[in-house]
Amino acid sequence: MSLKLLLLMNAVGGPSRILFGLLADLWLGPLPTITPLAFCTSVLYYSWAGIDSLSRLFAFCAIFGFLSSAVAGLFPPACASLTTDLKSIGARTGMCFAVVSFATLTGPPIGGALVQIHDGEYLYAQIFGGTSLLAGGLFLVAARFASAREKK
Repeated sequence: MSLKLLLLMNAVGGPSRILFGLLADLWLGPLPTITPLAFCTSVLYYSWAGIDSLSRLFAFCAIFGFLSSAVAGLFPPACASLTTDLKSIGARTGMCFAVVSFATLTGPPIGGALVQIHDGEYLYAQIFGGTSLLAGGLFLVAARFASAREKK
């Protein structure tokens, strides 16, 4: 069943990246688009704990895959939108990815340890994921305010 759920999340994630990428490019901008998506995905992490049936899990995976793929797809443009000097976009984006690499490297082992601590239950990992994404959303809000203040 896990393979089917993963395939579902990836299937809905492709169109999501295109849709929210166009939305960000044509109307809102990357940072104003990714910020509410990060908070919505954080709420989904917390709500995952309340899922108690397979049909609800499939619906959850479809919604989660749709929103989380948009967050992942908008990260590089949001990072690049924070710089005014076009010559340093590559270096700044690389620095952002270097910082994120530590979270990518340590997140899965931490999640696995949290599942193991809770005797195979995912509650602690769900709370950790939701809290991590909530913190990321707060950093996006701070980046948006800093960017607006810098432009003044």
